[in-house]
Amino acid sequence: MRLGIRARALAAAMTVALAAAGAIAIAKSKVDAKRSPNVDFSPIKTYIWLPSPPLTLQAAPGTMRDPKLIQAEVEPWIIGTADRELAAHGWKRVTAPPADVQIIYYLSHGTGFNASNIGDYYQAVTGYALVVPPYLAPTQSVVVYEEGTIVIDIVQDRNAIWRGTATTTINRELNDAKRKQSVEDLVRKLIDRVPKK
Repeated sequence: MRLGIRARALAAAMTVALAAAGAIAIAKSKVDAKRSPNVDFSPIKTYIWLPSPPLTLQAAPGTMRDPKLIQAEVEPWIIGTADRELAAHGWKRVTAPPADVQIIYYLSHGTGFNASNIGDYYQAVTGYALVVPPYLAPTQSVVVYEEGTIVIDIVQDRNAIWRGTATTTINRELNDAKRKQSVEDLVRKLIDRVPKK
């Protein structure tokens, strides 16, 4: 009977550990959008891009690629995809003022981590004994990952009336075509959230 409890405890700990590792490996992008509640978007038909500030790098110097190179690489992907999606939305890009709204994007690139102690919180609290035997002592797991964020603001009269934010983990093993596809997918998801009214 005791072996059964130990085997079940080990199986439960392994299942949770594998599920946690799998969740990190296939982490989904987080996309969010907020709008000014008292702005009517229906009359907006034209927009102009504002120059974007340099990429915000939240990592130790020298640990990642040159931020200027990253921005030069992804800017055409971001603006090109946003232009196509906004055209489908009924908006037209103009190259000189006046425009109904201005659009600006920001990039942020940094590191994140996920830490857990596997095996020390998977049992019921009983008061008389630990379910996990001593030879299955808790182990620590730390996963460090790169994270990128794209922020797109729609500005009217110097006030942001809409902000879309997309954050995802960065996979350095992707080739250029897959990275481009990933950025374009995030921008598409953001522009899909721009209100029509």
